[in-house]
Amino acid sequence: MEREQAIDLLKKYNKEEFHLRHAFTVEQVMRYFAKENGEDEEFWGLVGLLHDVDFEQYPDEHCQKAPELLKEIEASEEMIHAICSHGYGICSEVKPEKEMEKILFAVDELTGLIWAATKMRPSKSTKDMEVSSLKKKFKDKKFAAGCSRDTIKQGAEQLGWELDVLFEKTILAMRESEDKIEEEMEENKEKESYDFFIAGRTRNKAEILEICQLFEEAKVSYYCFLKNEKSHEEAGLNLHQNPEELMKTFESLELTSDTVKTIFKHDIEAERKSKNLLLVLPAGKSAHIEAGIAYGWGKKCYAIGQYDATDSLYLIFDKVFANKEELLAFLKRE
Repeated sequence: MEREQAIDLLKKYNKEEFHLRHAFTVEQVMRYFAKENGEDEEFWGLVGLLHDVDFEQYPDEHCQKAPELLKEIEASEEMIHAICSHGYGICSEVKPEKEMEKILFAVDELTGLIWAATKMRPSKSTKDMEVSSLKKKFKDKKFAAGCSRDTIKQGAEQLGWELDVLFEKTILAMRESEDKIEEEMEENKEKESYDFFIAGRTRNKAEILEICQLFEEAKVSYYCFLKNEKSHEEAGLNLHQNPEELMKTFESLELTSDTVKTIFKHDIEAERKSKNLLLVLPAGKSAHIEAGIAYGWGKKCYAIGQYDATDSLYLIFDKVFANKEELLAFLKRE
């Protein structure tokens, strides 16, 4: 398997910067350990690159959906086993057996913790990070709470390593590849594009997420502000809290605050890189403005739902879909 094939599959099912960065990071960390152990750097790296291939679009089927997706590029059974084993005891019954699988299990959560810790450093880098600093973050259960300390400990135990050894090796691996990963992320930003930008209001979250599922079913790429964990994380907002609470938090902010600027930056860049726009009605002023921007940029605009009143603005839409069935039929034709 060529890396180019793996990259194409990864990007087919993963669009968020956060997930792509994690994939590139684990790839390079696995290559580091392969080199250290005199093993196949290419194979170990590809396993790391594709270990979360199913997570963004199928989070509830993580490690269960992966074999199906990996067969699209004729991945070997060895690779499929290795990838599924990193979710052992969490979302998979496939146990890590080989050294490579145990290392993947151990570094997956740890790379996330290290990356989160670097964001808190003045340098924003692993190049000056020490094990002692990481240990403090590891002990603080409130910091990067999504990175399971128990899984990291279990990973070290499976390898027969002390935690300090695992920490040091993984920091060194990330330090060595940091510049390369940044270059790859920049290249990806330049090439990144979406078929659709989905605009709507946060209070309509349930409906919008159902529409996102239609895009996934039709295998049409899209950007949705309600699925961009990265932008909300950078802005200090919790994407998973109650929509009403999230909106109250956002509406209480000053327009010039860093939080508002961060959300705007991510959304406007994604809209610029999208070919079409879909407005989910009913929608607020911001979403209507986004539709106007898309129209001004020469993009095709569509809407789904019922508009509140007759307004010439709605003439910008090539089509207004009455329901989800109509939208799905259109997406599948596209």
